[in-house]
Amino acid sequence: MSRKSQRSRVEMFRKDFITLAVECGGSYATKADRVRIAKYFLNYLRENGIKLRDTHSINTRHFQGYLLSRKAQGISHRTIQNERAVMRAILQKDGRYKLAAPDNPLLSNETLGLTNTCRDGKKNTVATGGIPEGIYRGGKKESRCCSGNATFLCTGFANEGSSPVM
Repeated sequence: MSRKSQRSRVEMFRKDFITLAVECGGSYATKADRVRIAKYFLNYLRENGIKLRDTHSINTRHFQGYLLSRKAQGISHRTIQNERAVMRAILQKDGRYKLAAPDNPLLSNETLGLTNTCRDGKKNTVATGGIPEGIYRGGKKESRCCSGNATFLCTGFANEGSSPVM
């Protein structure tokens, strides 16, 4: 009698949680970021000895403990808020609407101590004078045709709305 190896319930939970993260939709980069954050959460559960067997077993204390541990690691408040939004999306996809509610009093920004945040980015814009002329105007570019025999010179776009000169 052959016996099939079976995944443990904890491993199945991990796989299901990552699958939920992918199923939330979005671009490839969004899905990849969501999976990365889901893995952070699953690693937090494993490191703290929390063995969940079903996604419906996730409680507020697990969610809150993860966010507070990220805060203790020195992660910026805005990043933690973004991770919280990702976790809410995953839980909402699973049908955990009460836990995923943005106005949940146990998981609010005030309760977690994430109130002093700013949505302004840290990057500055590049002034028009700082961009090299070739990049700014399209520049000259040498390209070959499909067969590789002939060479065409493309001067790029001089003005918006005009066509390239070949």
